Amino acid sequence: MNMTITQRISLGTATALVLGATVAGVTPPAVAAVELFIADRGEDVILRFDGVSGAFVDTFASSGALDRPVNVEFGPDGHLYVANFGDGYVLRFNGQTGAYMGIFASYSWLEETVEVLFRNGYLYALGNDHHNCVVFDDTSGTFVKEFGDPIMRYPHDMVFGPDGLLYVTTEQTTQGLVQVWDVRDYQLVDWFAPPGAISLATGIAFGPDGHVYVCDWYDAEILRYDGQTHELIDVFVPSGSGGLSGPSSLAFRPDGYLYVSNSNGVHRYDAQTGAFVDVFIADGTGGLDQARGFVFRCPEGDLDCDDDIDVSDHHLLAACLGGPGVTTAPPDCYLPVFEQADLDGDGDVDLGDFLELQQYFTGS
Repeated sequence: MNMTITQRISLGTATALVLGATVAGVTPPAVAAVELFIADRGEDVILRFDGVSGAFVDTFASSGALDRPVNVEFGPDGHLYVANFGDGYVLRFNGQTGAYMGIFASYSWLEETVEVLFRNGYLYALGNDHHNCVVFDDTSGTFVKEFGDPIMRYPHDMVFGPDGLLYVTTEQTTQGLVQVWDVRDYQLVDWFAPPGAISLATGIAFGPDGHVYVCDWYDAEILRYDGQTHELIDVFVPSGSGGLSGPSSLAFRPDGYLYVSNSNGVHRYDAQTGAFVDVFIADGTGGLDQARGFVFRCPEGDLDCDDDIDVSDHHLLAACLGGPGVTTAPPDCYLPVFEQADLDGDGDVDLGDFLELQQYFTGS
């Protein structure tokens, strides 16, 4: 990480303040629980679980507007947004109560919506049926742009990489089953995993090692591709490991686990080795029928999502310090941490966030 002398001195001072608070016996304030929200396609509900223990909490949203929901994401306004596969709408629910707030975004050529993502003032919605990605204003829901068709054939999932590019898994294509798009000009800039390399590419995520991980639905495995060269490295999670079946979404967490939703619930794997750890949430728990996309909500400042704000959160933030104008994660920064590390809300991950984290830690 490149920092100026002033930044290094300030960084050391901020760390010393937090460590000093620990030595002085200051007890950080209690934080809210880590939560996990799962789109249940089979029951048309959004279920909430404890994000640390996996215990069922409640049915967070059950509006009749839900029609085969397949993915969920929290927006910058704190509300929950749902990719509603059945009618193609992007629905919004109150982030605290789960109350239905209406259709946030729709477009005549957006059908069978399978994923929603927020990035730099925009909402991106992936349409499986019309082979496209539709861009909306993230505040008003106003249509901005659509792109992808006819190259993006039957897309399933997408993620922004550390390079700021959009990685999309597709079902049928002559350009590669994983496509890389530059959303500044909506151009395809790269692709990998040629036809036949993956039986059905669904979930996609970047790991803490900077590599790309892709779910193979039919072969019930997870493949790892080099984050720079995009060459296949290995089968990270072997077929059927721990009862894995029909994996649809995956996410690496700072707790050292890879979480994968599949036909048998949500499984956990070692983030370093890919070894099966446990069934974190079994199918049927809380009425869970068809687990699809999921999202963790961690208390602000709890960057490692362990139900505590401590020095480990400080270390994670230190690796992500970029400074004014930096919008991509530094090499040593874990991407999910970078995406929630703008604690003071100024659009940058910088020293101001360090001071904000200090306040969370000490309660001052």
